[in-house]
Amino acid sequence: MRKKRKLKTWVRVTLTILLTIIIGLILGLIFKKGVDDFEELARQCDQDRGYTCSYYDVRQYSLGK
Repeated sequence: MRKKRKLKTWVRVTLTILLTIIIGLILGLIFKKGVDDFEELARQCDQDRGYTCSYYDVRQYSLGK
């Protein structure tokens, strides 16, 4: 039988840290895109209706498009 190889502790810790950073960056980019999309919808709603739209107004505006 072959000997099972294990990663050294420092390699495992380094990979965990890198993976955590990458996942954080990906989630941050997804969150930023969502905020940017909402801001664009809010701006369009404001222009269309002629007043500052609330969160509910923007939601209804996006569903009506």
